Amino acid sequence: MPVHTLVGWLVSRYRIVAKLGEGVTGVVYKARDTRLERFVAWKSLPEDPAHDKLMREREARAASAFPHPNICKIRCGTRGR
Repeated sequence: MPVHTLVGWLVSRYRIVAKLGEGVTGVVYKARDTRLERFVAWKSLPEDPAHDKLMREREARAASAFPHPNICKIRCGTRGR
């Protein structure tokens, strides 16, 4: 996994403010949605052939499967920077 951090970056409409943790499937950041003016958890998946389109779709399905008021649905996906 890359050593770089996205803290301080603006990715799409999300301002990355802090790294929350990382694991095998990616790095989770605290981010500010600049359009809706709220904080969100923003996950960056590794750029790795092992994490292909199918893996990304599984991640999205898993994250959206939880019916909990503190877990939002996947809003957008971007590739690259």
